[in-house]
Amino acid sequence: MKKDGTPTDSIKVGLQANSGSDPSGTYLGSATLAGSSITGSYVEYTFTLDTEVDIVASTKYWVVLERTGTLDNTNAYQ
Repeated sequence: MKKDGTPTDSIKVGLQANSGSDPSGTYLGSATLAGSSITGSYVEYTFTLDTEVDIVASTKYWVVLERTGTLDNTNAYQ
């Protein structure tokens, strides 16, 4: 992941249950990375969820990554 420009929001990543064929919209556990911590070069980041999630066999889950602010083509994350 890297940033382009100077985004000031954060990146949130987490696990959501499946609802139909989409993420449920409710995080079972999540982590947030401040935009100020993200560099302009590609770097691998480790996210530790804020709560332990019990995974059930044969159940679909979604890994969801989103920015906490508004979309901006000039100040963005890749």
